[in-house]
Amino acid sequence: MLKSVTFKNFAVFRDNKIEACPNINVLIGRNSTGKSILMKILYSVIVTISEYGKESAKENIAYELSKKIKNNFLIERVGKLATRRVGSSRTEITMDLDEFYISFYFSTRSEKVKIKELKIRNKPTGAVYIPTKEIMSLMDRGFIGLYEQYHFMEEVYYDLAKKLDKPLPRGRSDKIVDEILKRTNSLKETCGEERIDFLKIYREEGEFYTYKKGLGYLESKLVAEGYRKLMTLSYLIKSGEFGRGREFDGGEEFGRSGYLFWDEPEVNLNPCMSRLVIDLLIDIATRLNTQIFVATHDYFIIKYFDLKHKELCNFDLKFYSLHFDKEGNLKVEESDDLYALEHNSIIEEFEEVYRYDVRVIQGLKDDKRK
Repeated sequence: MLKSVTFKNFAVFRDNKIEACPNINVLIGRNSTGKSILMKILYSVIVTISEYGKESAKENIAYELSKKIKNNFLIERVGKLATRRVGSSRTEITMDLDEFYISFYFSTRSEKVKIKELKIRNKPTGAVYIPTKEIMSLMDRGFIGLYEQYHFMEEVYYDLAKKLDKPLPRGRSDKIVDEILKRTNSLKETCGEERIDFLKIYREEGEFYTYKKGLGYLESKLVAEGYRKLMTLSYLIKSGEFGRGREFDGGEEFGRSGYLFWDEPEVNLNPCMSRLVIDLLIDIATRLNTQIFVATHDYFIIKYFDLKHKELCNFDLKFYSLHFDKEGNLKVEESDDLYALEHNSIIEEFEEVYRYDVRVIQGLKDDKRK
């Protein structure tokens, strides 16, 4: 698991160190404070080392890492990610994980990164990145082939498509996975709707199907995009994508990814489904041994995380507030208590709406008295 990451002159991160929590890490902050950038660079390094770290020399790993960074950020050279300032700037990134330690650098004019130090400690595990736009409904339209030909969007979408393209295991089941997916049957209680049974999700001829009571099996295109997000997460759980170090059916390794990055899970998601998403993520973190990073602007997401943490006390949680100080330097504030953060853009805006509401209502009352 990621223990810490240090940035010097990387995009908006001039001199920052982040110490990660082993279970769930929640990033909050206004736009352009580096939440997605942070998750993409962590993801890029982890998936590169998981694929090339054992067999390749430093030079080959540096080449593959450079390619991954450029494809995930849609840039022509890695130097574009150096902090913008007059003259040249040298970027240094250090990541300390249970599986490996890496330190690499590049400058403003660099085409690729250079690895300063690399230590592989254990078998590296992979990662899943769920971006803001869903792609499940495009899988039967040749999404993978189109991307390989045109590279028309960030590679995180392509990586996710390849994971969704893998068939479900046949003739095998896992009790923990089944128990986790049964949580999705609580939609009727949480949202007052007939439940969609994500446990019954399957794929046939490129199309994904899920079951809704009273209607039978429905194609992914015929359910709301918020449901398709849950279908994506459910399919990854069911296919055995998560589960660092777990075993399946008498010794066969189960799971290929020990990390989950999810950028704005609230997009197209009704607030009544937020609690279900939080429950699923807690299960993935604790029962499938997966370290999770979530970037969000949503009050319900952070509030449910905070409440569940205080109620259950069975998982580690840390909030990170990314904000700029008066001199324009990015600061990262950390706490396991949502309300202990001195800077919290989501709560601040929530309070501003409340104050605005009071002013409007008071104004209406004053008008009536006149």
